[in-house]
Amino acid sequence: MKVYSNKLSYITVCFGFILSALVAWSIDELKNDSVETQLKSEMKEVSYYISREMFVHFEALYGLQGLFSGSTLVTQEEFNRVANDSLSRLSELDYLGWAPIVADKDRVAFEQAQRMTDPSFRIQERVASDAGRWIQAKSRASYYPVVYHVNKGVTVTSRMGADLAANIPLNEAIKRALETGSLVVTEPLTIKVNTTSHKAVLAALPVYQVDNGRAHERAGSRGNDLGKPTGIIVGRFTLDRIMLGAMSGISSSGLHVALIDTVSLEQNGSDKAVLFSRHPVTGPVLEMQQHYIINNVGGRSWQLVIAPSENYMNDRKSELSYVVLMAGLLISGLLAAYLRLLSRRSFEMSSVAKDRQQALKEANKKLAHLSQTDGLTHIANRRFFDESLIQEWRRGKRERHPVALVLFDLDFFKQYNDQYGHLRGDECLRNIAELIGSVVNRPGDLFARFGGEEFILLLPNTPEEGAVQIAEQCRELVESLAIPHHKSSISEVVTISVGVCSLTPDSTVTESDMLDLTDQALYCAKDSGRNCVVSANQKNFTPREDESSNA
Repeated sequence: MKVYSNKLSYITVCFGFILSALVAWSIDELKNDSVETQLKSEMKEVSYYISREMFVHFEALYGLQGLFSGSTLVTQEEFNRVANDSLSRLSELDYLGWAPIVADKDRVAFEQAQRMTDPSFRIQERVASDAGRWIQAKSRASYYPVVYHVNKGVTVTSRMGADLAANIPLNEAIKRALETGSLVVTEPLTIKVNTTSHKAVLAALPVYQVDNGRAHERAGSRGNDLGKPTGIIVGRFTLDRIMLGAMSGISSSGLHVALIDTVSLEQNGSDKAVLFSRHPVTGPVLEMQQHYIINNVGGRSWQLVIAPSENYMNDRKSELSYVVLMAGLLISGLLAAYLRLLSRRSFEMSSVAKDRQQALKEANKKLAHLSQTDGLTHIANRRFFDESLIQEWRRGKRERHPVALVLFDLDFFKQYNDQYGHLRGDECLRNIAELIGSVVNRPGDLFARFGGEEFILLLPNTPEEGAVQIAEQCRELVESLAIPHHKSSISEVVTISVGVCSLTPDSTVTESDMLDLTDQALYCAKDSGRNCVVSANQKNFTPREDESSNA
């Protein structure tokens, strides 16, 4: 019996070790799959944060563009106020400047006019062989002399009257900006701050002549639609600080990260093309390296390369020893099979009860979430929007503050589905919902799918001006996605038409009336050529009568 018992114990222990090895191997494989999935999610998150951070920083130039486009005479104090506000908010922005466009024939008259306020003013440029000496600018067809500028005290090679055309990379960017009517970024530059080298870029944004009290809208148009250019807004951004700022709020430690300018990579080689790089102590796991393209960054294409470090992978596999310990406990349990069988019964009953309770909680939670969420885009649905509109309307009526609606519809979306299929159509809706949802994040604001290809924003305590600004931002963001739409009769990419309405609730109007006015504004935008924003407040719309109430 003893021999039999020993043999049985030996067989049982051997079986336990074999089983433990199989379990450990299976868990290790599952863990590897889990780590790879988590890594791809983190890589996508880094790419998204960097893209958003770059476009947020470029908004500083658009703010100054709006200042100069909205007025024929902008003072130094007005420029400083707007520019310093941007510099204080964006630590990665080093410099902002304004330079009018001066033709060669107007140079003398321009310099004389500037000397009325600055007797030493002249259009000048730096001597290439002597960086500290400035001379009178060479004769050119056009000059871009800096008349307003602010910086944070870092080394900036600009002064009053400095001709931006003398800077060859910046001059090329200015030419492309004037041709396209949009923001253009230069190739990467190397600058030194306190003996430390940094990578930076210069961005140029054109300003156009005011027409009938309103600035020409860019909207990606070309030719005469842009109007007459009057000057250039210039900014300098430090890329490594932008990258570090973009990655500060996410779990990117342990990742090898590099940002590469693909145009410079082709023209100048890898040394000048690397905009930013960060490398942990341990080497990268190259077989899990990922590449992401960030398109249309001021007319340039950047590539984000991310690879996990060895420590990153090891840290996420550290739970394997715990799993092996659990497998060892399982082997010990096999040695006491009888007790284990008794305990298993109790454990299974307890687990079933617990699982059922947990499943019920999850089902209730999921049901509540589904009742308020659109299944395709994962944003608020029409039902939740209707409930929220009633609440905000009542609150606005009590507190006498305005409520705004922004309703937009994808242009020619039926043709898009016919051309690319409904799966691509669903993907297009999800991408637009994700992009708009990422920028509409003020507490109290609601972004919902209104129906089909229509989306709506509920903006409490928002006047018409703010609602129109947000609507225009949404329109530009959708267009910046550059989703191909060859069946559109107005553009090569997917665009939207937007209707806006902002009202202060009172007893003479209802939330249904406001929704009707917004819908009329949307259809007016479609009738006006699409890819534009129309405010009901600027039109003589009246709420349409409800036919059912007249019946």
